[in-house]
Amino acid sequence: MKNKPNCPLCNHDDISSYGYIEGAKFARCNACGSIFSLSGPPSDTYYSEKYHQERGHFDERSITECKRKTFEGFLKLLGEFSPGSKILEIGSATGHALKVAKELGFDPIGVELSQTAVQQARALVPDVKIYATRLEQIDLPDGLFRYAALFDVIEHIDKPHEFFGKINRLMETDGKIIVVTPDIGSLSARISGRGWVHLMAEHVILYSRNSIVDLLNKHGFETERLMVAPKYICAQMALRHATIHPEILGGRLIRILLGRMPATMLDRPIKFNLGEMAIVARKTS
Repeated sequence: MKNKPNCPLCNHDDISSYGYIEGAKFARCNACGSIFSLSGPPSDTYYSEKYHQERGHFDERSITECKRKTFEGFLKLLGEFSPGSKILEIGSATGHALKVAKELGFDPIGVELSQTAVQQARALVPDVKIYATRLEQIDLPDGLFRYAALFDVIEHIDKPHEFFGKINRLMETDGKIIVVTPDIGSLSARISGRGWVHLMAEHVILYSRNSIVDLLNKHGFETERLMVAPKYICAQMALRHATIHPEILGGRLIRILLGRMPATMLDRPIKFNLGEMAIVARKTS
């Protein structure tokens, strides 16, 4: 590659081309294993009122129940906590995780860039404070939060060191974070190749297990748990995603098969590994 950039995670210059994803040019870091965009992040207007619908983030009853079960499982990975503990969810989307956190006994606050998603979230959890902006732009006291949750968000962040530096400042010492993000080294990634479901232009950095652990460590977080992060899905959710994204591996076949499934079976939630990982880490410095 001519005029090779350094890796945004490890700053190494051992970079090779990964080709184009949805028109955006990507590269692979041969040192830490991450894949990252050379085209930069999409503009803030990309996360418009249509974004969540176009990416398959629906609020139908069966899909909402899958989200509830998924977020409940992830939040419980944080372990026992004192009722009323403050938790910051970054990338809170339409508010389903905030709702679950509230029901579990946390005192949640959300941050979400999409104005439309924030409007929906405020209707869902009207008593929860949600900032309609980027994390870097909010002004909150240092050490305010005991916990932080980042569900399917860090792959959208093009400056991860600034991002986690901000999170570190907002959290109290010994506080915990949970991060869920696609795992570039997962079995589904290796089998699917360029048809992997998580290869999207807005996913500007895709992490290996080593690269996310190293990033967290550089910003004062010690990893306590690193595991596969299965989610609850239903056939209805899979069918909607396959209809919107027929280009993913098996998308057209999934649409044909599930389209013939009885309606009574489309809503049944099942736990499924989508090639993502969950990391629980504690702030030590």
